[in-house]
Amino acid sequence: MLSLPAHRVMPDFLEMPLKGRMAEGVTGHDIVVIGASAGGVDAIMKVLRPLPCDLPASIFVAYHMPPDAKGSIVSMLAGAIALETKRAEDGEAIRHGVVYVAPPDRHLLVGDGHVRVTQGPRENRWRPSIDTLFRSAAVAFGSRVIGIVLTGMLDDGTVGLLAVKECGGTAVVQDPDDAAYPEMPRSALVNVDVDRRLKLADIPGAIAQLVTTAAGPTPPIPARLAAEAKIAERGRPPDDEKGDPTSFSCPECGGPLEEQANADFPEYRCLVGHAWSPQTLLSTAGEKLEATLWAAIRMFRQRSNLLNAMAQREREARRSRTAGMYRRMAAEAGEHGARLQEWTLSALENPEHPDSARED
Repeated sequence: MLSLPAHRVMPDFLEMPLKGRMAEGVTGHDIVVIGASAGGVDAIMKVLRPLPCDLPASIFVAYHMPPDAKGSIVSMLAGAIALETKRAEDGEAIRHGVVYVAPPDRHLLVGDGHVRVTQGPRENRWRPSIDTLFRSAAVAFGSRVIGIVLTGMLDDGTVGLLAVKECGGTAVVQDPDDAAYPEMPRSALVNVDVDRRLKLADIPGAIAQLVTTAAGPTPPIPARLAAEAKIAERGRPPDDEKGDPTSFSCPECGGPLEEQANADFPEYRCLVGHAWSPQTLLSTAGEKLEATLWAAIRMFRQRSNLLNAMAQREREARRSRTAGMYRRMAAEAGEHGARLQEWTLSALENPEHPDSARED
């Protein structure tokens, strides 16, 4: 069991000797946080399967899975890897040799020697969020953290990996050319000073080497990161320090978004705590725009149908002039709806993807 001394202004870090090749009293990189999205089950399995059951580290996994998903990554991993694998439970003690998996629709956080499982505000549309896990580990364990970003779409994990680096940890990213979905690893590589870019098959060896290598000194933990780590527990407090105002609104709740003070990568957060990185915000805004367009097409069709019904009633009442006016209005509404539908389908079939031309 890992334990912490009493808290001061910032949480102190764990002091537990590692077994194996570590010198007595020296702490290695014994907190491993892994984030994956699309294509992630197979990638996580390949990373964890070669690791021994007595690995002197604790592993935490945030995998994007819908709240109503029938399958469980825990059941897939259990029996397939040597490490003990379990669904994380709020308040349980952190132990070495265990893989803690975030439950569906819950954030997985780590802190004072214990696991936290919460329903705080979603980040990048997800709960669990990779960024929340990485940020909490960085604040609590500093240089002892290994942050690993695997396959996935958009850019969740980039902000969290920046936090790991800012607090002295080690950043490992799957080679995008080796990933089923390269966007998440590519975003991390472009925006973070990554320590290792590795093919999936080489990541287990890197973990085994790093967990028995002494962690360097932990720099002072920025108060900004410590405050953000707490948001995933109970939401953003009313007196939280405000970011720079923007003209954007939160796709989750409609509230105004503020740009946070991240020097290397923009992040947006609303008044209650929902957080967004640029590509995910753009993608979600695109989904909202598409839904709005289809709603407009529906309204044009409804207007056309109503006007035709009114024209029919006028004809039956032998008011031909009014009936003709309603028919013309119905035809006009139908034409607008048809043109808007044609434009919408054309835009959806030929999307412009800014990542397609981005270099790794």
